[in-house]
Formats: sequence, structure tokens, C-alpha cells
Amino acid sequence: PGPIPPAPLNDYSQVELLFDADYAGDWTFRGEAQHIATAARIRYRYPVKNNTGTAILYWKNDYLLIGFAGSGGP
Repeated sequence: PGPIPPAPLNDYSQVELLFDADYAGDWTFRGEAQHIATAARIRYRYPVKNNTGTAILYWKNDYLLIGFAGSGGP
């Protein structure tokens, strides 16, 4: 086996996490309705670079939305 590679350098300063614990809605997943009681929205930023990858042209925001299925009861 070769040498152990170094740990990845993750820059979490470009991530924002928001929760909504009173979320009330239904999402359809693979044709089946799912009741969503809590949702998390994760905003992240990443650089858009030029064609050669040597310079950052601008930063783009995007989102990952996670719904927690269930009744939301105790």
C-alpha cells in the first residue's frame, strides 16, 4: 500500500444551514406522497472559473433542500 493521503481541506465558511421545524407540507418522491415535518436548507457557494481554471470569474450560490419525513409528533 502507498502512503496515506492528507486530509481534504474543506472550507465550511462557504456553507449556511437553515432549519424550519414547523414545516407542514407534502413532497412527492418516486410517485409517493411524503409528509414533511421539518426541512433543512443548505446554501453553499462555489467559484465559477475561466476556461483554463486559473481565475475565478464569480461565485455562484446554490441550495440543497432536505425534508425530514414523519408526523412531527413526540
